[in-house]
Amino acid sequence: MNVSVRNSVIIALAQTGLLVFGILGVAASHKLASKLGSPSRGEHRFFINHAWLLMPVPLIWITITSWLLAHRRLNGTWKTAVFMSGLAILVLLITGAAFEVREPWSSPVQHGGRGMDVLPH
Repeated sequence: MNVSVRNSVIIALAQTGLLVFGILGVAASHKLASKLGSPSRGEHRFFINHAWLLMPVPLIWITITSWLLAHRRLNGTWKTAVFMSGLAILVLLITGAAFEVREPWSSPVQHGGRGMDVLPH
């Protein structure tokens, strides 16, 4: 695996882009679901309300990673571990955004019925 500052910057940009598109995707999903009659459940709107708090995470990660790759004499195992931590952050962001995009389509209706995952035929 070619671990370099350039590849790390690409991962950090992907993290930032995922946060932005995750917020937009969750907002669009909730808006469409509400227009189609799904009840609004505010407790599952982390990406809409609080994802902006995660915006410094890619910056902090790339700062630490660049410093470690440029100023430390790390062997290949440590370089790979540092790089893989960025991929782990990316996977966590993908998982969180996917969960929240899907949430209004699978949550049960508050008056005892099923969510929009079971549509009448």
